[in-house]
Amino acid sequence: MPKLAVIAAAGAAALVLSIPRPASAQGDVDQQLGNVIFEISCNETAQRRFNRAMRYQHSFWYSAAKEIFEEVAKADPTCGMAYWGVALSLLNNPHAAIPAPNLAPGLAAIQKAKAVGAKTERERDYIDALAPMYIDY
Repeated sequence: MPKLAVIAAAGAAALVLSIPRPASAQGDVDQQLGNVIFEISCNETAQRRFNRAMRYQHSFWYSAAKEIFEEVAKADPTCGMAYWGVALSLLNNPHAAIPAPNLAPGLAAIQKAKAVGAKTERERDYIDALAPMYIDY
């Protein structure tokens, strides 16, 4: 009888350990996506979120990246790079045509980035480099 209890306990432990972990462990997912440091001139909270958004962007999770770039804008509404990030994420696959439904929102994001402005020449260059993808679509 004790042998059966040990086998049952081992089976239960194996079952518990094989159950997928909840997605609430956001840090675990972020760690799986690697580490990105992309300096911007926005506030500290916006910077952390921007780095996270870039991890998602470079992992081809464009929708999630867009949502996080929108969080960057909420954390620092004067962060032009937040809107650049939204426009970048709307490109989707950079090796294919931009999806037609993304053209107008992408243009709006670039226009917002230009209106908000960039605090450094490097940031202005990034915004200006992405603009031709959307202007006159």
